Amino acid sequence: LYRQPRVRAALVSASAAALLSMTLTFAALEALSPTPSPLPDVTLYNLQGDATTLKAAANGITLVNLWATWCPPCRREMPVLEAGQQRYPGIRFILANQGENPAQVRQYLTEGSLRFDHLLLDPHTDLGRYAGSSGLPLTLLFNAQGQEIARHFGPLSEASLHHFLMNNRPGVPQ
Repeated sequence: LYRQPRVRAALVSASAAALLSMTLTFAALEALSPTPSPLPDVTLYNLQGDATTLKAAANGITLVNLWATWCPPCRREMPVLEAGQQRYPGIRFILANQGENPAQVRQYLTEGSLRFDHLLLDPHTDLGRYAGSSGLPLTLLFNAQGQEIARHFGPLSEASLHHFLMNNRPGVPQ
């Protein structure tokens, strides 16, 4: 077909259009893909009122979950995150409560018999502002260098947590 002048012109035009379309598509995808952002420099507090920064609390690969006691989807995922701490020991799980006082959080944890190794309070919802989201729950994943590599909006089930971690971190145990 290429040897026929009319067909050759059409093939060259179609190939050029396809190449241009592909180039524009890849350029748009590259522009839209999020660039890794570092751990935000926010001050958080433990239930005793001691201040720390997220950078100080993070250690290696870190999952940060933004949640609140009044949020039903957050409440549904709490047992999943509690179990996740044990199932994925190579990942630090930080639960950052958004805007509630220590007494509310402590009461919720006691009533639910929940225990988290790294539970922090974000009284001014600085992490929510950093993430650009006013919805909860929101889960952020940071690599060992402190760069955000993934985020998940909405509650996590055991399967979706595993899928989230498997897709964003090689070596997560099956």
